[in-house]
Amino acid sequence: MQILIKVTGSVLEYTGELSLDNEDDQRTLEHLIAEYIKIKGEEMIAMMKENQVDSIGLGRYIRNSLSYEQWKALDWDTVYSNLKVSCHANVRIKDYGKFVNVDQ
Repeated sequence: MQILIKVTGSVLEYTGELSLDNEDDQRTLEHLIAEYIKIKGEEMIAMMKENQVDSIGLGRYIRNSLSYEQWKALDWDTVYSNLKVSCHANVRIKDYGKFVNVDQ
């Protein structure tokens, strides 16, 4: 199962090493944020599976794709603990506010 996370936002202040007036550095920042979200999302899902909780509703998604009989025959607890879930993040920064270049 794959989860796609779409994030659109603004950078209000940035104090990192990238130069956000450079378009390549802007894309690099979007990529770094997407990787961070992906890692944290997969960590969160692993923790939920370990604790046998389905806070994001994967079971509901699967139940809606099955017939009633198929869902009743399914041992959801076993399936959930063995379910392979990967996160993918798509980050788009729509505008860049203040930024400070640390090299200055």
